[in-house]
Amino acid sequence: MKIRSTLVIVIMLLAGAAAMAAAFSPEEPQDRAQTAYQDAYNLILDEKWSEAITAFDNLLGQYPKSGWVDDARFWRCYANEKLDKSLKNAFDCYHDFIRSYPSSKYTDDAKANLIRIGEQLVRSGEREYEAIIQSVRESDNEEITLAALYAMSNIGDERALKTILDLYDNSSSAKIRGKIVYVLGEFDSPEVLPTLRRIATSDADNSVRKKAVYALGDHDAAGTAEILIGILKSDNATEVRKAALYALGNSDDAKIIPVLKETALAKGNGDLSKAAVYALGEMDLPDAGKMLAEILKNASEPEVRKAALYAIAEHDSEAALPVLKETALKSPDPALRKAALYAIGEV
Repeated sequence: MKIRSTLVIVIMLLAGAAAMAAAFSPEEPQDRAQTAYQDAYNLILDEKWSEAITAFDNLLGQYPKSGWVDDARFWRCYANEKLDKSLKNAFDCYHDFIRSYPSSKYTDDAKANLIRIGEQLVRSGEREYEAIIQSVRESDNEEITLAALYAMSNIGDERALKTILDLYDNSSSAKIRGKIVYVLGEFDSPEVLPTLRRIATSDADNSVRKKAVYALGDHDAAGTAEILIGILKSDNATEVRKAALYALGNSDDAKIIPVLKETALAKGNGDLSKAAVYALGEMDLPDAGKMLAEILKNASEPEVRKAALYAIAEHDSEAALPVLKETALKSPDPALRKAALYAIGEV
């Protein structure tokens, strides 16, 4: 019994020692590589480019077989682009990364950056880069090309505009065409307005049409309001026409108020009429309040009148309270009288 007890104690002591050794053992190489990567990446976030390059070089030297090598290589290229300002060096770095890590999660980003930088080099007369960026474009998806074109739009590249218009005309993906519309809105070119109008009236997908309408609404160019009014009065889908209403409502142009009033009072499309009321309610103009009061009195559909009542209550107008009181006391519609009482309590 004594021998057996002694053996049990020895086994327990050995097990405890093993557990303590495991608890205090050095970090695994992969864990150390992850820590080193995170430290280096934090330098990227802090825009400490030179220090980041040194940190990534140390990581690549110490842990050449870790799972963080492609991450480190990509961000090293990025930091080098920011620090060196040499387009050729940045291009070569991304090109080498793409060839070395074709399956990396950063490959698409590297390709987009390579196309963006390559276009700048070609514009500066370095024609030898054209074949490389064309091969990257042709071998990859539209998303990559689009990302590069968006970056180019920020530097005012007219060639990028032509390319993106071609991309729109040849894309079968509504998702891509929608993104193209967003990028088009970033270009300051006379070609953009008619293109957005064409998309808003003829694209096969209504969601893309709506995006084109909102992009038009963000443009201050002469003629934009007329285009939006034309879309509103067309036989386009209701959701697209509603988008035109909201875009018009954001303009605070007094000339638009009669158009919104006419739409609100029109019969046959309650959703569109209510959208016109909401658009009027967003306009910070005195006449908008007066028009809302007229709609409250004259609209044929109860839901439109109720929308006008709520818009009046929300509108910052001196005439709001008298209109609400009159409605609460004299409206023949019990539901509207009740809604007016609630609205008065909120004013």
